[in-house]
Amino acid sequence: MSFRPNWYESERHPWWRAAFGGWSGVRWVVTLTVGVYALQFAEAGLLHTGWLTEWGGLRAWLPPTLEDLVSDRTHGPFNPFFPVQLFSYALLHAGFWNHLFWNMLFLFFFGPELEAHLGRASFLRLYAGGAVAGGLLQWTSYLAQGQSGSVIGASGAVFTVMVVYALNWPHRQIYIWGLLPIPVWVWVAFSLGANVMGLIGGGEGGTTSFLAHLGGAAFGLLWFRKGDVLQRLAQQRRLAATGRALAAADDDRREMDRILAKIQASGIGSLDGNEREFLERRSRQLRQQGP
Repeated sequence: MSFRPNWYESERHPWWRAAFGGWSGVRWVVTLTVGVYALQFAEAGLLHTGWLTEWGGLRAWLPPTLEDLVSDRTHGPFNPFFPVQLFSYALLHAGFWNHLFWNMLFLFFFGPELEAHLGRASFLRLYAGGAVAGGLLQWTSYLAQGQSGSVIGASGAVFTVMVVYALNWPHRQIYIWGLLPIPVWVWVAFSLGANVMGLIGGGEGGTTSFLAHLGGAAFGLLWFRKGDVLQRLAQQRRLAATGRALAAADDDRREMDRILAKIQASGIGSLDGNEREFLERRSRQLRQQGP
């Protein structure tokens, strides 16, 4: 038995993995989101541009140009950056602090236990998938209606987390304002109902993106029923690649047996060019593998 100091394993990995590799998914999301909000706040206060919010938010159409304004168009051409914005918009928040505060608070309440249940990688896929689903639904609405507005905020992804949590543990008690205990499913159902009523009431033209919330919730329901589809697809691809590699190795073995039998029967001079090339390739592979 030998002694190895604590820093031994850290030297085998980049410093950032040693420093941040043990962070939970919730901690990563909160840190990134708060960090991006700090950049928004600094940019708006120091540069007075809001460029990060303007171009990181999700929109179906680009901001209007001078020509658009002269022609009375309320927006510019189609936005080709929306695939990136499907992720970036969830890191941005509006207002002084309340938009960010409530999203991160709900994530802090519901996220850690759900992450412990799913695992960090699956939780991050769930969160990112909820953001994409909610943003894509909102983007489609903007595109269909020709609206020039943009959406920012993590609410769609947070609704995904809330829905999956409520479906896993519907009877967990939460306390409204620390006083009134209610089952978590009641709270989530009330929140979804409020969004449906807001959408029906025509509130989509305001500052709340109800479709993004409902799209995130729908993704959460799909995840609960179907599981981590992305993980299963990745596993299927790995299994298929392994199967192809095994089949190729089996083909190589049979070809090697045939060539060796031919050499034994007729000598090495009987090999054609393809057979000699095969032997040279296999020889190089064996040398690369080492002893």
